Amino acid sequence: MPKSALSRTGAILLVIVGLTYAIDFAFPTDILAPGEPPKTTVGMIHLADAFLGWILFVVAAFLISGRLEHAAAWNKWRPLALILSWLALVLLVLLVAVVVSKQPVGGLVEKSFILDRNVWSLLLAIFALRLPAGDDRPSS
Repeated sequence: MPKSALSRTGAILLVIVGLTYAIDFAFPTDILAPGEPPKTTVGMIHLADAFLGWILFVVAAFLISGRLEHAAAWNKWRPLALILSWLALVLLVLLVAVVVSKQPVGGLVEKSFILDRNVWSLLLAIFALRLPAGDDRPSS
């Protein structure tokens, strides 16, 4: 990614998000009724870590997507990146609301958030691989 379009904070947050995946893998979730809090320490670690990862991803997605305007080659991808960032934020807020209200659709909202997060990440990687190396032209 060109230096002019790189959000170092966003990139660091994405690395931390990746670490939360590893922690969630090591600490599986408790299977519970909708809105029920975790019953085990392992389940509480999973929930807290997953929530931290979701929040950090949304912040990172906005930081990275927002900086794309500083490189001409990335301008094409910026609107979609911002839409996916906003969708991640909406889904995160919706997920919290669903959990608090104990509605039985938390899994669906969670999977939608994960899909949005993965699409954003995949498109960023694909676009980065398709750009010529060293393309650091500022946008006009």
